[in-house]
Amino acid sequence: MTPSNRALRNRVVLCSLVAIFLASGNVRAESVEKKTAAPAVTPKPAGAAISVEEALQLTKKSPKDAEAYLALGGAYRRAGRYQDALDAFKKTVALAPNS
Repeated sequence: MTPSNRALRNRVVLCSLVAIFLASGNVRAESVEKKTAAPAVTPKPAGAAISVEEALQLTKKSPKDAEAYLALGGAYRRAGRYQDALDAFKKTVALAPNS
């Protein structure tokens, strides 16, 4: 696969993910069992809405946890801060590109 094809594919995947999150009423992050150690901070159960402040605390405590940024993106989306949500979802994809 050429680098330009890979970049195009990554953009399409990112746009698709953002569209799904923005189109859905409630984003429910399903926790995936990891083979590595559990993250330092566990997000609220799937379906539980958290505030932007709580999500920011999650990202500060676990800056390499993709689920924390997914929660942050959902919180921003619910707050109507769509550009911030997009940035958080991009960070989620960057941290876990194969998820």
